[in-house]
Amino acid sequence: MTFANTDVLSEFLPDRDPVAWRTGDGLPPAWSPVGVFAQEAPNGLEVALVQCAGKPRTTDLRTVWSKRKGNRASPVLLIAVYSTINGHQAALCGPVEEPSVYP
Repeated sequence: MTFANTDVLSEFLPDRDPVAWRTGDGLPPAWSPVGVFAQEAPNGLEVALVQCAGKPRTTDLRTVWSKRKGNRASPVLLIAVYSTINGHQAALCGPVEEPSVYP
């Protein structure tokens, strides 16, 4: 991986303070939690940010999204950032009828 958590955090929602995300929350071994950004509202949007050693698999994105979401009413958007030869890329997984993935 070519970037550190602090680099991602400094560029992502710089006016918001993330909440820590424990590594034991079912993340694949090559994934590192960066933080969780929660909207300050009842059942507000939660944005969970991770960095990956490579492009994440769709099944991993859906599994992690489902574990993070649980049975809560709050919508969750999972953003998995990874490095490529062209710079940083992100894969998204969010709430729709079925967790949708946008690699």
